[in-house]
Amino acid sequence: MVAGLRDDASFAGLGLDEDDVFRLFFAESPIGKSLTLPDGRMARINEAFAHMLGYEPRELEGRVFSDVTHPDDVAASMQCVEALLTGACRIYRFEKRYIRKDGDTVWALVQTRVHRDDQGRPLCFLTHIVDITAQKELEAARRREEAELEAILASIADGILAVGRDGRVIRCNRQFQKLWRIPDELIELGDDNALLSYVLDQLEEPQAFLEKVRDLYDSPETSMDTIVFRDGRVLERYSAPMLREGANVGRVWSFRDLTKRRQVETQLAARDREIEALVRALSHDMRSPLVTITGFVRLIEEDAASPEASELLKDLGLIRDSANRMLRLLDDLIDYWRLGRSDEPVSASPLDELVREALETLGSIVADRGVSVEVVGGPVMVWGRRRELVRVLQNLIENAAKYMGDQERPRVEIGWRMIEAPHGVSRTSELGIYVRDNGMGFAPDARERLFLPFERTHPSLPGAGLGLAGVRRIVEAQGGRVWAESDGPGKGACFWFSLPERR
Repeated sequence: MVAGLRDDASFAGLGLDEDDVFRLFFAESPIGKSLTLPDGRMARINEAFAHMLGYEPRELEGRVFSDVTHPDDVAASMQCVEALLTGACRIYRFEKRYIRKDGDTVWALVQTRVHRDDQGRPLCFLTHIVDITAQKELEAARRREEAELEAILASIADGILAVGRDGRVIRCNRQFQKLWRIPDELIELGDDNALLSYVLDQLEEPQAFLEKVRDLYDSPETSMDTIVFRDGRVLERYSAPMLREGANVGRVWSFRDLTKRRQVETQLAARDREIEALVRALSHDMRSPLVTITGFVRLIEEDAASPEASELLKDLGLIRDSANRMLRLLDDLIDYWRLGRSDEPVSASPLDELVREALETLGSIVADRGVSVEVVGGPVMVWGRRRELVRVLQNLIENAAKYMGDQERPRVEIGWRMIEAPHGVSRTSELGIYVRDNGMGFAPDARERLFLPFERTHPSLPGAGLGLAGVRRIVEAQGGRVWAESDGPGKGACFWFSLPERR
């Protein structure tokens, strides 16, 4: 067989005969080798290949190669045989798995060619087998580490971006892409400069942002600041150098969405101001009837010593009125704090039905003052908690009727239109509903105080100053907002509230 494999070259000059050559290049080779017959039987194998599979050479010689091939790789091996026998290729190189004697799997890089006789008939396959199990295990370990890292990054609520000093994006997670609203194709490009160019238009101060980024790439220090977007969103940015063996090889950025936190902080600050105003108002409004009560108690004590009972009865009546006033104030206060806490489900109601129900609740309050109420703008469905929406319209209509002044033809118009949603919310539009009157109006500097509890622009008129504050409390609890407009005193007013549009 050896004679059949050699060519005409002579090894005599090297002091080697054919057996020496076979021993050096086949039997004693550190690389696995086999001579396999066309029918698949392994005619000769060297020790390196046999030991790779946990056998002695004699245990494998005469067996077909498929006996030690992993079942899932037999088809690939037969494809190799067919390609070589048909002459589709001279050398076939592929990876396959073998089954060791102890049942373990061995990965191998296989390179084989067919040896033919002078008539071109195949004599055997000459195969080199290199054990790449360690390499495959390392690749598998790297894939596991990669998958674990991806899972970790995907589970982090913050957006993560790692960039090399060459401007190449090393890694980023989905949250980063979501926070910055970057399309997939730009992420796949992996160019930090392209990312920077894309996001600048989203920012309130793009130039300052860009300068800070460039400064930080050359800085060994960590950094933390906030980024404000034009749509009202706020991100916290943390940045640190990426070190490898003490050398700065890039920068890691972490972004956390603070938008909701800032909104909550703003709401809490507004609530604190509201509570502060409430305490001030309570100290004033409850002190007045208490002073009256204590004063008349002193008078009663004096009248009790007098034979005249009429003065005593008059004083008692005044005490009763002051006490009732305080009770009404406390009832109004309790009612106010309950607003916006309803567990009623959200539903859709026609605006004209809500207005009609509000007018029925008000009874004769509007009619007795000669106020005409008209709903304009066509039908529209309003989403929200129905009873609370009726309360909002009731308070706004009553407020308009109360502040008509000496208007000869008092009129209230209720309408709606779709308006642009404010910055910092996910929706683009919302339903705006207004209640417009031709009454007393208000000065521009009063606009910010109108919806605060116990604030009254006209203290001489009756009321606790909780009607408009209650409107704001209900609307904001349903995800909306309130505001008011007026061209000035005597020129009427328009009170708006908006609610998220629902589909």
